[in-house]
Amino acid sequence: MGSSGAADIRQHGSYLGLGLYWAWVTVVFYSDALAPLPSGADGLVEQIWLWATWSHMIGLFACAMLADRLKSLFSNRIFCAGGAVGSALGSAAIPAALLLLDPSSPACGTIVVVAAVFIGFSSAWHVLQWAELYAAGAGHAVASLSLLSFSIGLSLYFLVSLFPSLVATSMTVLLPLFSGLAMAACRSGHDVGAEAAEAAVPSGLPGDLALAVVATFVFALCGEMLRVLSIQIMGGGVDTMGTLYLAGGLVGLLLLTAWFLLPGGRTRTVITPPLVRTVLVIMAVAFLLAPFLGGQALAVSYGIFGAGFWCFRAISWIVCFMLAFRFGYRPVRAVAVLDGAFALSVVVSGQLNLWVAESIKVGRIELTAVSLVAVFVLMLTAIFVLNGKGIGQLLRNENVGEAREGTDTIASSHDDVIAEAVGGIARDFGLSPRETEVAELLAKGRSLPFVQNELYISSGTAQTHARHIYRKLDVHSRQEFLDLVEARLASPRSSGSRIG
Repeated sequence: MGSSGAADIRQHGSYLGLGLYWAWVTVVFYSDALAPLPSGADGLVEQIWLWATWSHMIGLFACAMLADRLKSLFSNRIFCAGGAVGSALGSAAIPAALLLLDPSSPACGTIVVVAAVFIGFSSAWHVLQWAELYAAGAGHAVASLSLLSFSIGLSLYFLVSLFPSLVATSMTVLLPLFSGLAMAACRSGHDVGAEAAEAAVPSGLPGDLALAVVATFVFALCGEMLRVLSIQIMGGGVDTMGTLYLAGGLVGLLLLTAWFLLPGGRTRTVITPPLVRTVLVIMAVAFLLAPFLGGQALAVSYGIFGAGFWCFRAISWIVCFMLAFRFGYRPVRAVAVLDGAFALSVVVSGQLNLWVAESIKVGRIELTAVSLVAVFVLMLTAIFVLNGKGIGQLLRNENVGEAREGTDTIASSHDDVIAEAVGGIARDFGLSPRETEVAELLAKGRSLPFVQNELYISSGTAQTHARHIYRKLDVHSRQEFLDLVEARLASPRSSGSRIG
């Protein structure tokens, strides 16, 4: 991606605040930061984790179903702050109850459960707010910003773990608040509500893309199986296993981010079938190694799986926006459905994985058999997904490309001159930065589908920008717009800039 990627990141730096949300998620779900007491809270982390996951899943699926009705709330400042503030309040209520009350008392247990449920719903709303922001304002930098945000989140997990328990708990409470501040900074530079309100999007999940949800569920379910096997067989704690898992995830994300951001990296089609296959192979290798790394060495397998799984999770997040940009699917619904599939895998896997772990311990089934079945399911699902009409076509970039308008095309050899002319028009007529980008592509003869793919915006948003541009310039057709650009190119000040 090189220098252009660095420029995109500098331009959209506040969008990296999503990393603070992922940091909060990892600290809450993979450590005992919310249960800092050394005794009296045994098993409480798992209880918090389960209740929060249940409510998080329900919140995501509810928002997916009601996305069209809730779209006006995404531009409401009070509701926008609700996710961050709610996550922080819930995170503060749990340790406060444990410190002020007897951890074994019914009152404490009730407060913990209510706070965990509150955390789940609040965090669901918060991550969907970020999804809406990324779709509306990140543009073609969405992949690089997403990968960096995931990497920042996992890095902050290890930073928080370095501090004493009470300090780590305080930092955990503050993380969603800082994430909310970063979100406010993003919103101050981009009017999300205006774009989202005018974008025409389909209301249902396309049938040929539903397999992506099934695949996400299967992959996450396999990850939960390996997590439970590692904890049950090794007898490790949440902190220890979380550290191993996230260490592998951080290494994988850093390698993936470096591959994308270093000079020579891809600029648009970062998510390709070979990349997805590589990530899935890493996940499969972790299961294949598990039978040979029994006992304490099983942690190595868990760390390897963490590398593949967190790369897969980041890829899934990016694919949500690819679905929105290419197929006109509402980003909030796409993220809610796929992220909800992750949460659903955690919810339904609890008893199943405990039964599998216990069966391995008593010798009813072999770890080798479990590993081979998991690998078979992973690979079979991957084959269907990568070769399907929906995600497979999306990743292969089929039927998506530049469609020029023939007679509407201004010679591409003058791209720099066109950009300068459009820049002058934008200043004279008060076009926004995003409208200027759209106008420049239109002036070069690009079609609206190309504009949509190039700028990573939905078809409805591309049409909205075109209408706004025509209205501000007082033109009524593509040809009138091109005539205006041609006139600017032929003007003395434009000709002088071409010669000089």
